[in-house]
Parts: sequence; structure tokens; C-alpha cells
Amino acid sequence: MSKEKDSLQKPKIMAAETTDNDDNNTAYTPGVWLWDDPDHGGYTKFDDPTSNQIEDKLKDAIDKKTKGSIEVKLSAGPWFGLPKNKEIYVCVIIVDCTDPKRPVIQQARQTNTNSGYKRPIKRDPPLDPPLAKELQDILDTLQGKWEWKDDYGWKEYDLQTMSQIENSFQKKEKKVELSAGNFFSKQSGIYFIEFNYLSLPASAQQHNRKSHYGRWVRRIPVKGMEQSTEKKPGGMTEKQKEFFLKQDKHFIRKKHYAPLSIEDFNDQNNDETLKQNLKCSVCQEEFEEKDLIEKQNEKASEKKVKNEAAFKNDGNNDDEKNNSKREHKYDLSKAALNPKYLKDETIVGLKQCAYGHYFHANCILQALDANCVCPLCKMPYDVITGYQPEGRLYVTKARARCQGFNDAKDSIKMLFEFPGGIQNDHHPNPGKIYFGDLREAFLPNNKEGREAAMLTRIAFKRKLIFQIGTSLTLQQDNRIVFGSIHLKTSTTGGREKHGFPDDDYFTRFKDELKQKGITTALLTKEDHRFIDDGFPAAAQ
Repeated sequence: MSKEKDSLQKPKIMAAETTDNDDNNTAYTPGVWLWDDPDHGGYTKFDDPTSNQIEDKLKDAIDKKTKGSIEVKLSAGPWFGLPKNKEIYVCVIIVDCTDPKRPVIQQARQTNTNSGYKRPIKRDPPLDPPLAKELQDILDTLQGKWEWKDDYGWKEYDLQTMSQIENSFQKKEKKVELSAGNFFSKQSGIYFIEFNYLSLPASAQQHNRKSHYGRWVRRIPVKGMEQSTEKKPGGMTEKQKEFFLKQDKHFIRKKHYAPLSIEDFNDQNNDETLKQNLKCSVCQEEFEEKDLIEKQNEKASEKKVKNEAAFKNDGNNDDEKNNSKREHKYDLSKAALNPKYLKDETIVGLKQCAYGHYFHANCILQALDANCVCPLCKMPYDVITGYQPEGRLYVTKARARCQGFNDAKDSIKMLFEFPGGIQNDHHPNPGKIYFGDLREAFLPNNKEGREAAMLTRIAFKRKLIFQIGTSLTLQQDNRIVFGSIHLKTSTTGGREKHGFPDDDYFTRFKDELKQKGITTALLTKEDHRFIDDGFPAAAQ
């Protein structure tokens, strides 16, 4: 396969065109540096001090119009700055900066001088030679780049092949016969790629019909080109949302508010059992009648939208003391935009929650902005997302059977791939590195298992499955660990070994997801097709 490897080497791609300006000697744009971590999914960004150390050396070479190699003995940051590591790792970068307006990086690598181990490094944005116009046109329109994996790491396809693969991907085709580019155009009928749309992002496998050898293939979305499928609240742009929030800070959240009526307030105030409801569940202050919406604005009654299903009172008052039988009287989801209509002190409940607990409007606004669930019952009031590191999910079929499922002759394997990186403000140790990892989970390949797999995809997309923390297994900090959604990491061993059989696992699993706002109602037609029909037949 050596010919294949040589022919599929990464093309030189120009990241961005520079603009000529006689008043400037250079068109330098600052960049960041990344190192190749093939064990954990590809390139990972250096910490800021190390990246800056490399970039400063490059900038110096550009200023001096250097052509040849530059050497950087790494000595900054939380890892390379340690005494035991200082100047042990050396970066060698081959450059041609004779034209400071178009500096070119021809090669870059990092070497451990103790072990002799070398790994590629790269700059983002890259400084590659300009492309021919037809290739630049392809690059400018690509929504995603495609890479294949050999024994040493991930490599990009040539641009013509990328374009062929991406076009088939956008059409949701099952496979594509590779016939573009210098290599595949001479190998007609031998190589094809089979797409896996279940993975996140979508992945694929390249097959060789002669050798029956397969390679992993993955897609890297191009920033700014990918169209998001997530709907924004109310279909508004960020500018529109910002405008309305300036008029009324409750604008986004008040659709969830159910103001307490005078009638309900008096009913509960006159009952010793229900009277305990009449205090804010956040600040714990007792409510006053003056903070009822009808008292705050006498004209509010003309603007209120009565809930036709509210207070289903058939004349029998026996159930009125049972809060589970009562409903909120008012609904603000269609209320006009009027900042005077709703005040910070207005007493409100939340529409989807059980009747009986209330808040000041400003108290619940702050609570929902901090965490979009009811502080009492945890009912979600927005899409809940977490701080799981960037990673990839591969959904494939595995031969092993999950013990206890006679209707599943094989299993679903979910492989989670995370490169290492630098922790941000939402992680335990901002600015410090975290280690990359590969994790596996298994489900029976039956309808129940496939449904759980599609729900897992949603949780992964919302960054809710993993977090950065302390690994109890490894006794190490700054590791990627499971969060509050429990997955099965083995096909056997039972509950004690995080495997099957486990009779009530799917019930517990769905309960955990429900707490995060994920239910079967979110499944798409494509999800249901997979649940009903299973994995598609292998392409030939």
C-alpha cells in the first residue's frame, strides 16, 4: 500500500489570500500551533505560552526574510516549562519567508531529544503555497474536508477527491466510487467509500475491492461553511434577540411564566396546608398581595391570555386542595412586549411544572439564566447543554452479543474519541491541559438498543455525556470521565461490571436523559428508520 500512501499525502492548501499593500512590508496574521496526537483523534492545540513561543520565532523569521530551518527549544507553558521538560522538546520548522507577504511553511515537526520521537506539528491558519485557480475554487466552496487514516495518523485527501466525497455526502448517498484526483483517477473501480451518517460528525470507511483492506475516513467541517440544523429561539437572530431583551429582560423567559391569580392566592392564603406555597422558592421571602399581576397593573386583565383548560372545576371542590389536580390560570406565552406589564416582583409559577410552587419573576429569571431547569423539580425550560470537550462519536455494529438479549444477535458499539486540549473557564482547572481518551459503550442491536443509541447521539451532541474531572480508575486529575448519564461499557458482567444483563437499565437510562430534557419526542424520521430497520446493508 506504499503507493497509496505516497499518492494521498496532504495537499498544500492556502488558508487565506493576503492583500497587497505598498504601505506594509508584510501581510502577517497571527496563528496558533497544534501537535499531532494520533492516539486520541488528531491535532491538539498547544497551550497558549507554548504556541506563542513557536509563533514568535516564526514572526522573527518572517521579519528577517529567512529561508531554511528555524529551531524552537520549547520552554514555556505548564508542561514544557517544567524543569524536567525544559528544552527537551525541539520544534524544527522549514520556511521560505523571502517574500514576507507570502511566507510559506514547508514542513514542521517536534522532536523529543531524549527519546528521538518525532511528531508533526502545524499552524492554524496554515502558511502553504498559493493554489492553482481551479483548486482554490474547490477549496473555497468545500463545506467539509475529508481525511483518511494510515498507520501513522490522519492525512487529507487531495482536493479533487475531497470535492467528490463531499458532493456525495451532501446528497446523502450511501457510497461514492473514488475516481477523481491523480491517484484514484488511475484506479477505476477499485476504491469506494461507504458513509456512516449515524456517527457525529459523519464518518466513513474506504474499501479496496482487490485487497479487501479498509481504512477509517472522517469529515472535518469547514468553519463558517457548515449550516447549523439547530433552530434559534423564535427564529430570531442574535441582534433581534438583543434588541427585544433591552426592551424587556423577561422577553425570552416569560413564555414559561404562569402568574398567580388573585383567586388562587386567596384560596391558598385561607388554607393552612396550601399557605406554605406562598413564598418564593428561590429567595424564600413571603409573597404580598400587591405583587400579584392583577394588583400591579389593573389593565393587565385585558392583556392576559386565559388558559381555556385552566381550573377544570366541575363544581366539585374536593380536588382544589390537591395541587396535582389544579392548573395555572394565566399564560404569558402570547403576551405583548410591554416592560410595564410584568415586574421583577410579580409572583409567577412555571407552566410545565406541578401547580403549587412560585417565584418572584426576577428570581426565576436569574435561576433559569444560570441553569435552564426549574430549581425545585428540575423540569427543563430550554435545551440543556454541558461542557463536554470536543470529540467524535462513531456508531458501528459489533459481533459481540449483549448478554440477556436473545433477540439481538450482535451489538451496537459506540466509540467516543477525544483529543487532548486546554481546559476553559467551565472546566475544573482552566488553562491546564486535559488528556485525550477513547471510550466505548455497547447496546443490544434490537429496537430498544437502537432507540437508546439514537438518544445517546442527542446527549453527545448536546455535550452531556462526558466531563473533565478525576478518574477514579486511574487516580488522575484532568481526565475525561463519564457524567450523570450512565452507559454500558461491556456486553457482559451485569450491573456490577457496567455491563449486561441489567433488567431495568433502559428505564433508568431514559429517566437520566429526561432530567436533561432528552426524550423520544426529539427523535427524527431518520432516527426512527434506523430504530425500525437497523443498520443498512454493507455497500459492495
